[in-house]
Amino acid sequence: MALYEIVYIARQEIPETEVEKITDEFSKILEKNKGKVLKTEYWGLRQFAYEIKKAKKGHYTLIGIDAPAEAVKELERNIRLHENVVRHLTVSVNKISREPSAIMQNNADDDFELKIDMN
Repeated sequence: MALYEIVYIARQEIPETEVEKITDEFSKILEKNKGKVLKTEYWGLRQFAYEIKKAKKGHYTLIGIDAPAEAVKELERNIRLHENVVRHLTVSVNKISREPSAIMQNNADDDFELKIDMN
C-alpha cells in the first residue's frame, strides 16, 4: 500500500460538525476498500485567495492515509460527487508525519507575524 495526503475544502455554509461527518464518510469508504486513515486534521474555516463558486471561505481538512491505488481512486470519485466539497487535492507522500502540520503549528502560535530567515 502507498501513503497519501488528501486535503479537501468543504463549503463555508455547513457547520463544523457536518465537516466531521464528511471526514467519517471518507474514512469508511477507505476502510471498505482495504485502506486506513493514519491522521486527520481540521484546519478550520479559512479565507480563499480567490473566489471559488462565489464563496470566499471554506472548511479545510487534511487526511493522511495508507491505501491501495484502487481505494484512493474510489475515494476521489466520492469526493468529486459530494455536494459539500468544493475542491480537493491528493498527493502521494513518502511518510506521514505524526506531528501537527505547518498549518496547525501556525494556528497554535499567538504570534501571526510572517517570519523570514535571511541567513
